[in-house]
Amino acid sequence: MLGKLRQLPSDARSAVGFLACLGHRAETAFLAAASGMSRERVHDALAPALREGLLFHEAEAYEFLHDRVAEAAYALIPEDQRAPIHLRIARRLLASGAEGTSSIW
Repeated sequence: MLGKLRQLPSDARSAVGFLACLGHRAETAFLAAASGMSRERVHDALAPALREGLLFHEAEAYEFLHDRVAEAAYALIPEDQRAPIHLRIARRLLASGAEGTSSIW
């Protein structure tokens, strides 16, 4: 699993990492707000992961096909970078007023 994830283009690895930080599933708009990308950029960035069968895209949400994929994606984020990434995500979500932010905390 880690091998497949490591072979993804850097934009895809980054987007998959943001998804892993948010959990097993996230709405596209929420993922866009968390990552600082546009919805279109999220779709483009995650396309390789979809082709590799690592994610599922339904309506307006992305979901890991298996918990092991989500765990592997999160494991690719260096441990010392996880807290700063979570903080950056939280700040982006609060600044964007993304729907669902109040239910996280």
